[in-house]
Formats: sequence, structure tokens, C-alpha cells
Amino acid sequence: MTIDRVVGATCFVLAAAAITAGVTLSASTDPPGGDTLGPVDDPATTREFLALYNRAARGTWELDAEFERRQDGEVTLDSDWREVQQGAANQLIAAFGGLTGSFEGRIIECGVFGDETLCDAGAAPDPRARLDRARELASDLVAPRSGDYTLARAPARTVAGEHAECFALHRRSDRATDAFGEESRFCFSDEAIPLLVVQRRGAVVDTRTAVSASTDVDRQDFLELLTSQAAAAERSRVRSEP
Repeated sequence: MTIDRVVGATCFVLAAAAITAGVTLSASTDPPGGDTLGPVDDPATTREFLALYNRAARGTWELDAEFERRQDGEVTLDSDWREVQQGAANQLIAAFGGLTGSFEGRIIECGVFGDETLCDAGAAPDPRARLDRARELASDLVAPRSGDYTLARAPARTVAGEHAECFALHRRSDRATDAFGEESRFCFSDEAIPLLVVQRRGAVVDTRTAVSASTDVDRQDFLELLTSQAAAAERSRVRSEP
């Protein structure tokens, strides 16, 4: 079955809710603060962060996670989160009652719009070009002393039963970029799986915490997300408040 027929036949209820909720799918952590951080803008730490960040972007892995948004200390949005990735070309994220990503050369975006369930699968852009742009952007943003963000090593954590190396990013006071929010935290497993991603923008803090993760991924993992509306509905719980 082609990806076009899978998308057209299932009409699964996924990714639009994430878009309408204004959630940044690549977001990041619990508010950095209170931890003892390593030296700021250390070139070796920056190289390690970029190596893990780039490995994560092109790696093969899957994770089940929990997403939570807090504003002024109150939870305003939460959802289960399932992400499957196989290199730069294939990545699907099921969260917030929606499914979004790309698979076998097609863009996947499905969800509920009003009373209708709509799916769209267009041609995906060149994944290598997208990966190159992401790599260049990250390198510019965290370049020691000249980047928009300072970077420091944060205390390592155990997330989803795995050791994770963590990094804290803080936007410099004279910069206006919002790529990583005002401050963020990324924690990567030894296999460069992003087990914890936290991002703060003003009073809003988005946290995505893995509960399980694996590098054992095959085509069936993607098809299960595409073809199983019932499983997706059971897996996703959404609570959104004004």
C-alpha cells in the first residue's frame, strides 16, 4: 500500500491540534535554574552539544514521552507524545490528537478542523537540505561568544532509565531570536536520543520527557502510526485550557 493510499484511507485524527494549540514541536525543558552549570561558552562543550544535536537530527530512534505546558506554574496543556525517526527523511510525531511529519517522500499532516477530519500528504522537501540548514542554524546560534545563546553543561540525569548528558542554553540579553526560547535544556542519551527537552518563553514552560526510548525502528513502526486511528486515540490524551 502506498503512503498516499494509507493517508487517504485512514483519516486518522492527529497533528492539527498541535498546530492550533501553537505548540512548537521541536521545543525544549523544566526551567533552567538552581543547577550548578559548567563553564559558559566552552568550545569543547559546544562541540559535544552540536555533535549530539546533529546525531539526533539524522539518527534512527523512537520514544514515548509526556508533554506538559505550564504557565505561571499551572498546567495548561498536556499530551502523550510518540515520535519515530529513521534518518533525516522519515519522522512522525503523534501528539495533541494529531500526527505530523514526513514519510517515504511525503509530508504528513492530519487532524480535526471543526467538524471535519482532514489529511494532507504533499511532496516532502529534500531532507538533506533541511538537515544542512538545521545544522548550520544550530552552529550559528550556539557559537561561543558570537552566537545568540550561551551554552553550558548541566548536571547529567537519568531519564527513561537511561543516562543523559544535559546542556543549558540561555539567550543573550542583546539578542531577539526565539529559536530556543529565552532558555532551554536538552538532555541526550548515549545514542543521541533527545530524552528531555525543555523550553521557556516568558511565563510559559514546555517540557517533553521520555518515558521509554529505543533505536530499534523499522517501517512497521511508521505504518502503525499511520493506519491505527484507534491506537492513536487511546495513546493521546489532550487537556487544553485558555
